[in-house]
Formats: sequence, structure tokens, C-alpha cells
Amino acid sequence: MTTEIAKYLAQFRGQEVTYLPNPGNAGDSVIAAGTYHAMDAAGLRYVTPHRDRLDPTGRVVFYGGGGNLVGDTTHSARTIAAVHAKAKHLTILPHTVKDVDGLLGEFGGNVTVICRERVSYDHVRSRGGRYETLLMDDMAFSLDVERLLGDRDAFNLPAMLWDFVQKQVRRDRAHANFDSVMRYLWPGREAGRVLTRKPGGTLHCFRLDDEAGGMPIPPDNIDLSQVFAFGVSPPAVAFHAARCMIRVVKACDQVDTDRLHVAVSSAIAGTTIRFFPNSYYKCRAVWEFSMKDRFPNVIWMG
Repeated sequence: MTTEIAKYLAQFRGQEVTYLPNPGNAGDSVIAAGTYHAMDAAGLRYVTPHRDRLDPTGRVVFYGGGGNLVGDTTHSARTIAAVHAKAKHLTILPHTVKDVDGLLGEFGGNVTVICRERVSYDHVRSRGGRYETLLMDDMAFSLDVERLLGDRDAFNLPAMLWDFVQKQVRRDRAHANFDSVMRYLWPGREAGRVLTRKPGGTLHCFRLDDEAGGMPIPPDNIDLSQVFAFGVSPPAVAFHAARCMIRVVKACDQVDTDRLHVAVSSAIAGTTIRFFPNSYYKCRAVWEFSMKDRFPNVIWMG
């Protein structure tokens, strides 16, 4: 766990924290897994209730880190808008933040916004709101790889099945749907192909969505962030997705990607990574702040 986030989390020891992980793909699972590890290391007591059942009144709330706070209509922005005024304190864990100036203007002194790179930090701080603005590493850098790959967080089938049943009863599709459950319980063709690929060689892992950096897509491309999109809660689900990601990149000689958390996973696993930019500043900014001078195995291709 990085020193700055360890010190920050320590101030909440002795209180119950409500953690709302940011939903998404396997990159978000890696972030959530790192957050669970960081909160455990800090000795925090935390719960992860479903958003629709949360009453944040008088509670300490952590909203999970990520890259979703980039517009007023995103899941992150909607959730945070519903929580910040009622919470005793709201911490937005390390995030890329843009195009949410209206939301920033609503925040009071009970809100801490932690940015994961300097572009977001400079912008959020420049708005001059009453909230606190901090700059810290993405929570994925708090992932304890040795613990993740060991027995301590072993695959937990009952927890995953129970999580899936609850989500179907609530009709909650934000974290896991039937296809993702089938992938993590019985790896399908794509997941199976990744998990059983020969060790070594170069893995091409480029985005296939609107945030892609424009690189030509190799014919053997495998978008790990989508293949292992199992969910972010409960912890067993996030750990399983993160473990799949780490095991695959760790077995490769080199990874080429414009996926931020494929790059972070490769960096902390010790694999050589050629890191390409995405469609806006996110990858470059995180590389400059958290990776450039710390991970000689990361080669920036921007």
C-alpha cells in the first residue's frame, strides 16, 4: 500500500466505513481488490451495501476510485450526487475527474476528492470549492500481489453465487450479469483461451471501445478487462477477477496495451509493458504521476 493512502485511511480507524466500489470491468475489479487490501491493512471496519439500500445519513462513505467521474450522467456522478450532502464525510477515492464542475460546485466541507493524476488534481483544485482536494496513487497500486496469489483470498464459490442471486433479485445489473457469472464460475471460450494460453510471448490487449487510443488492433488481441469483467463486490468476486488478470499478465514476457489497469497489473506483476495512450489524457497522466519513475518495466509509447 502506498504511504499516502495508508496515512489517509488510518484516520478512519475505529469507525465503520461504507464502501461503494465503482462498478465496471476487470480494471475496476483490480481497483476494488486494491482498496479491500488497503482498508484491511489500515484496520478499517467496512461494509459494502447495495447503492439503492444505502442511507448515507451521518455515515462515513468511501466512493471507489476509477475513471468514471468524467461527466454528470455517469454512474459515479449520479451516486455521489445522491450521497454527498447526507454523509458525515464522503471520500472520493483516487479518480480521474473531468466535466463534473456542476457537481464539484455542490460539495461542502464534508467531501474529500482524491485525484489519481495531476491533470485532474489541478482542475479540481482550481474550482475553489469548499471540499478538500488531494493527489494520490490509483488504488490498484495498493494491491498486495503476494496475498492475492496466495491462499488467503482463495476462490469463494458460495460467496459469488450468493452475490449473483442477490443482484438478480434486486434486478441490479451494475456489477454482475448472467454472462459474467458464467465466465467466472465456468470460464467460457474467451476466458478459457486466455487462462490456458502458453506462458511467455507478447500479449496484445487493446481497447475496443470509444476510449481506444487508435492503435491498429492485432488479430490476436484479447481485451482482458472485458474477458474478466466479473464484478467488484463482494471482495471474493473482485479478488477472483484481479487474480485472473495478474496471473495472465505475469505469465507473459511482454504486454502491449492502452488499458490503464492492464498496464498497472503488469507493472506490479513485474512484466515488461509497452503502454500506449488512450483517447484522452488518462493513461499518460497516471503513467507520469505513478509509474514513470517507479517501474522500469513500463515503456511509455505515447
